[in-house]
Amino acid sequence: MTHINYAFGHVNESFDGVRIDNEERLKQIVDLKKQNPELKVLLSVGGWGSGRFSEMAANDEYRRAFAADCDRVVKEFALDGIDIDWEYPTSSMANIPRHRTIRRILHF
Repeated sequence: MTHINYAFGHVNESFDGVRIDNEERLKQIVDLKKQNPELKVLLSVGGWGSGRFSEMAANDEYRRAFAADCDRVVKEFALDGIDIDWEYPTSSMANIPRHRTIRRILHF
């Protein structure tokens, strides 16, 4: 095993940070690096219908704060990175709001 993507983290309720499901379990996963130092552990943020990505991404201040909090999470939990699992960013099927700003950011 070379990589583990821990699911899930989410955009928090104030749109400016990360909320992690079961932080203790994430710490246990990161501890596996003691047995396998080459293992890479990433936190997957999002997922189908996770929500709040569109609102966060549509606001410059929220995006900057969210990115800074992702950096904090990487350092605090000794992660190797963040996987942004923002599925179907403008799809109504996932009950995710459509924003013109998002379409501009993603260039479609």
